[in-house]
Amino acid sequence: MDVARRALHPRLPISPGLLDHRWRLPPRLPRKFMANMVNLLPGTLSAELNEKHLRVHVLYQTDAFASELTQIEARVAMLFGLNLVPDGNEE
Repeated sequence: MDVARRALHPRLPISPGLLDHRWRLPPRLPRKFMANMVNLLPGTLSAELNEKHLRVHVLYQTDAFASELTQIEARVAMLFGLNLVPDGNEE
């Protein structure tokens, strides 16, 4: 509802932007899974998935969104039975 309200508002109260989230998940399936989960959040789209980070396009930038991504990453790690690593490159 929030995305629809913003899109239809006469003053278009959006603040779009790109946010880079540095990986702590190991490569391959866990990262792809997280990127797909982010796509399910209202007003977000995984724009780029590379070895170092996930770039997310958001309709409304807030400081809290970065911490939401960190929480999602921790939940994905728990789901896969993984430990998060500082640079995300350890297997």
